[in-house]
Amino acid sequence: MDPIRLVEGYSTGSSPHARIRSKPSSKGNGRIPGRPAPADTTATLSPGRSNGGYTKSLMITDLRHARGGVPHQSACTMVGVLDYDTEAGRYDATRGGEARALAAATALDALLPATGVIADIGGGTGIVSRHLATPTRTVIVADASTGMLTLAARRLPGRAVRADATRLPFADASLHAVTCIWLLHLLPPHLTDAVITEAARVLAPGGILAATIGKNNAHQGGDDTDAILHRVHQQGGAPHIPSDDPERLAQVTATRGLTPQATTTFTGHGQGRTPNNLAYDLADGRHLTWLPHLTQTDLDAALADLAALPGPDVPRTDPVYTLASWRR
Repeated sequence: MDPIRLVEGYSTGSSPHARIRSKPSSKGNGRIPGRPAPADTTATLSPGRSNGGYTKSLMITDLRHARGGVPHQSACTMVGVLDYDTEAGRYDATRGGEARALAAATALDALLPATGVIADIGGGTGIVSRHLATPTRTVIVADASTGMLTLAARRLPGRAVRADATRLPFADASLHAVTCIWLLHLLPPHLTDAVITEAARVLAPGGILAATIGKNNAHQGGDDTDAILHRVHQQGGAPHIPSDDPERLAQVTATRGLTPQATTTFTGHGQGRTPNNLAYDLADGRHLTWLPHLTQTDLDAALADLAALPGPDVPRTDPVYTLASWRR
């Protein structure tokens, strides 16, 4: 069967069957996203606001009259999450490009079935997905961002669909594998759980779910920026378990009928942090979603310490990501 026929009412990224509206809010620190910050950048934490970060509100309206006959809506608001429609054009180049993508795809390839239909959920520009596609393996990129899907559709023509990861447009037990790369850590726990529930629904018996897990641990290479970021996390972190924590995911997958299979790692080539880049991310609020108790004094001290490090524009150790797989 043509895998696109498994998609209930959806076609490629330009489909009129789903509408996506995104609305970035005003920047809490008044700076433009994507513009580099100097090492001595400061940020102001504003009470009652997003701690100097910015918010992307994403509403997906599913216009299909299926599953109960009523249109489905899901909304997700996250502080510090990029507006991926505007980020799409620079996304790959600023995140390791082909070298990182090929490393991820090579690691994934060992976990996935050699034949069948795979959905790459949150697959973005398709830079990893295209390396997974073979004459015997069809890969469909599913993402909520029209900007990202525009690029994915060029890499995998006819195999890019707009979708809500918690309500996938695929029939029950219709896929041989589902992948979630650099996705689960972005979501609050209840949405991560919903994504896993949905993956279990669309997987055929024996199908594989593969996902990156424990992303917060990927950058722990022991360099000088790690010590500063670790201190900031200790000072401002909430007493919670990350959505993609391996032990938490073990419990969630078990209750969805998924059994653990294998784990592997790969290097995020070209993603070693520089002191200046980390200072920019802290000042811009990208880490502050997970640091609700961080004080202005602690933030200023971290920025000052980063500014004092040697080689402010020299990349530190590349992160090492962990992949895990489960069988339906």
